[in-house]
Amino acid sequence: MSTTNILKFNEFGNGPAVVLLHDTLLTPESWNCQVQPLLQEGFRVIVPTLTGLSGEGSVTAYSAAVITLLNRLGVGRFALCGLGMGGAIALAMLERCQQRITGACFINTRASNDDIHEKVKRAQVISSVGAEDDTFIRDELLDSLMGGREERFKESVRLELRQSVYDYDKSGLLYNLQAMQGRKSYVSLLDKLNLPVLIVSGTDDLICHTGYAEIMANSLPNCVENFSLSGGHLVHIEKAEAVNSKLVKFLLSIAPQCRSGQPLCALRAA
Repeated sequence: MSTTNILKFNEFGNGPAVVLLHDTLLTPESWNCQVQPLLQEGFRVIVPTLTGLSGEGSVTAYSAAVITLLNRLGVGRFALCGLGMGGAIALAMLERCQQRITGACFINTRASNDDIHEKVKRAQVISSVGAEDDTFIRDELLDSLMGGREERFKESVRLELRQSVYDYDKSGLLYNLQAMQGRKSYVSLLDKLNLPVLIVSGTDDLICHTGYAEIMANSLPNCVENFSLSGGHLVHIEKAEAVNSKLVKFLLSIAPQCRSGQPLCALRAA
């Protein structure tokens, strides 16, 4: 684990840079199934830790912090892959610096913000997390992530997910919930995104309905594929092999190639 003054991060390998943005209820380790396949194809994998910012939660603040991290690492152009709220952060980054991003993958992501009913529900969750004993609401958050599909995950994965939710620092959890509640709509941005995009969704996701993927795919000028799987919110873990196959193929298609056919490492330079 490395760190900057703002965000901690994990970094692996050399080559074209791929930035993985986890859902803000999770940790960087939720991308473990993707790291090795990307390394084997010659990518440099950067996984920011989307916790630790202080103050009122904001998707904009997270996007700025990730960009600052990449600047300090000397990353010029890069590909993005975001899950859930990580996808919302990716959209905010695209709004700020689309010209630096070679392509984007969105997994169980919605471009719209909360409606009034969702805002009220989110406010109730935030209030419950602020209580002295917030075990009940953490139970609910874990249930929504797992989506009643616990048996589809290895025991070790279930334990890791449980630990990430229950060990989540209260101030960090509040920040992330506030970021969810306050995120703006990026629907009007979609038709301005000319870069290649891959969309992956789980048909049984209880957090982000698969219909949002269809809306995004229909609005994006260059959606390479809108791919759905029988899975929940954590489809990248539940169906890791299928997701990795699509993700690697997509990233290889947008990575610059040298004469040997291997990804060109020069993409990492600023």
